[in-house]
Amino acid sequence: MSKFRSQRRISSRRRLFHRPMPEVTDPADRMRVAALWPLDECLVSPGWEKYGRARVVWVRRHPAGRAFAVVAYALDLNGLGVRKVEAMSRTDLAGVYDLIEAWGEGPGLERRDPELAVKLIYTAVERGLLMGLPLDPDWSWTQPLLGNVTGDQCREIMPDREAPMLVAGRGGELPDLHEALEQKVGANGFSVMASYGTGLA
Repeated sequence: MSKFRSQRRISSRRRLFHRPMPEVTDPADRMRVAALWPLDECLVSPGWEKYGRARVVWVRRHPAGRAFAVVAYALDLNGLGVRKVEAMSRTDLAGVYDLIEAWGEGPGLERRDPELAVKLIYTAVERGLLMGLPLDPDWSWTQPLLGNVTGDQCREIMPDREAPMLVAGRGGELPDLHEALEQKVGANGFSVMASYGTGLA
């Protein structure tokens, strides 16, 4: 084989290997692609054992470090389920930190085991579905970002379900949720509290 022909073959392989990936525009497809990236941060709000409410921020980072996929969940383990979801993809750390700072108001956020975070998420999903209440519509397409973490390895005991508590004025609450809860558990089966900070659970 001539040296020229060999170089042409190598050049062709390089072009194929370095061919740019097509841009992914569908948000759900972006989450499925980013699910293969390494987990960069897993943050959980404290006090979930006592209050049955938690915030989880999940960050995956492109292996080359040039992109981030972030999803944040406001969870209610007392039957309201996944009350609020915020997701985004960024190419800079500033936007990621802005979201973490916003969701960290109030009790703050702590680095925790990913298995615990996912167990909290799926517990909230299960209890919300059992209550028959709607989950945040963004839950379904952000779920792939959790990847192959299932929460099955977590040995933490989830708190018993208490009376649900609505947060007044929170953006994630649906206007008809109050009425739906009255139908499910009665007027005395839940309580309402005023929001604080960002109003996230």
